[in-house]
Amino acid sequence: MDSTRPLAEDCLIAAKDASLAGRVVWPADPPGGAVVLGLLGTDSRFTSRNNFLATSLARAGLAVLVVELLTEDEDARLDLAHPDLPLLAERLCLAADWIAARGGLAIDGVGLLGVGEVGAAALVAAAARPELARAVVCAATPLELAGSSALLTASPTLVLVGDGDQRSLLGSRLVSSMRCEHRVEVICGAGPRLVEPGALDRVVNLAAPWLLSRLRPASPREAGRSTSPPTAAASSPLRTP
Repeated sequence: MDSTRPLAEDCLIAAKDASLAGRVVWPADPPGGAVVLGLLGTDSRFTSRNNFLATSLARAGLAVLVVELLTEDEDARLDLAHPDLPLLAERLCLAADWIAARGGLAIDGVGLLGVGEVGAAALVAAAARPELARAVVCAATPLELAGSSALLTASPTLVLVGDGDQRSLLGSRLVSSMRCEHRVEVICGAGPRLVEPGALDRVVNLAAPWLLSRLRPASPREAGRSTSPPTAAASSPLRTP
């Protein structure tokens, strides 16, 4: 068995009126920080696309909590044109609190990564909890959905947009008005869903250093501890390809 492969474990995160399905992907070495990858869609944490993102970020040195922000019933009612951003942001914060409290990390703040509408929710969450969200990455995100939260966010924000994604390109003009540290990177040959060959590789290559340079790694004393938070229901660890 390849010891360099990230270790993954399933978990449940308790919300007010739901249990959020998640999966933590751990790097082989002590993590250089933690990031929450928020998703829409039941069982979306198991798709090849999201597994690639989580595993690649873990190989770069991050502990990655992949979490589905909606239940099956909520997902069936989702209106992507007008998503419930306050709900999504609240659950992103719950997930960030969960991974921040995880034994063995000793971290100070968490990164938030969202693709599409979840990226807008990440900005809302960062504006509400700046002490928790220490860095944000929005990929293929219609930033106008975040409204004033995009301008209030204090967390360093990286915006990734495909040159074929006209809506996100237009929305990225908002970045120049943001008061936080910010940067826009245009991914050539990529469209609104970032499904083109090489697009996700580019997302990882840009997001990983942005997050690692702004998140606190585990301390040597704390790195050896591993305890599950009381809200977790984790399965036995398994190896991911």
